Amino acid sequence: ILVHQRAQVVWISESAMRTQCVAAAVLLILCFNHVTARRVDQHPTYQSCLASPSTCTRCDIPNSGLSGTIPTEIGTLTRITHLGLGTNRRITGTLPTELGMLTSLTNLFFDYNQLTGSIPNELSALTRAKFLVCYNAALCGDVPAGVTLGSDNGFCFPTYAAGTQLGSACPTTDSPSSSATQFPTVSPTSSPTSSPTDSVEQPLKDNWFRKRDVARKKAFPQKTAWFRKHDHKKAKHQ
Repeated sequence: ILVHQRAQVVWISESAMRTQCVAAAVLLILCFNHVTARRVDQHPTYQSCLASPSTCTRCDIPNSGLSGTIPTEIGTLTRITHLGLGTNRRITGTLPTELGMLTSLTNLFFDYNQLTGSIPNELSALTRAKFLVCYNAALCGDVPAGVTLGSDNGFCFPTYAAGTQLGSACPTTDSPSSSATQFPTVSPTSSPTSSPTDSVEQPLKDNWFRKRDVARKKAFPQKTAWFRKHDHKKAKHQ
């Protein structure tokens, strides 16, 4: 294969071209896998840990384009010491309470994702955890006792100590009694064909028809009888 480069003729063998094509194809596959969102429970590293929880001590999947929520089955990985799901930017949902079962954890990384809700009180059981890094703007509520978000080596800012509030308080849901009053029930004795708006809309309709008839008489005085007959026939069919 001839390639002209700076007025020089360079020969590229077929094997070299094949090698470059294979390398380009592998690069495209890697880029595709990174761009297309894969759920946490679909990643081979997590599936491998889930298959053998007694031997899995590290599950580190940072910056892998993961999406979806953190699976609750993660609580079965009781031997794990390092859990890293940071910088995936598309992990959503709340932190599962099952994380409190991972008492062997020393490192827990969820930074730079889209987690919502409050920090579970169950995380207070992670007494061996050195760093709890959760840099997610939508997290709310107070930091539970015994939990520090951030790290003492400045890896992630801001750092929240136990008892401090994360940005804002979590929204409260309406109680069932208050929400029920917003939708009054209809009495069984009321007629289904009648509605409160009928008494208001009917005079407006009558007024519109009167104005239409006056406009017709002025525009087409010779066709007044024809319009009256046409309207009567139309109302009869309806």
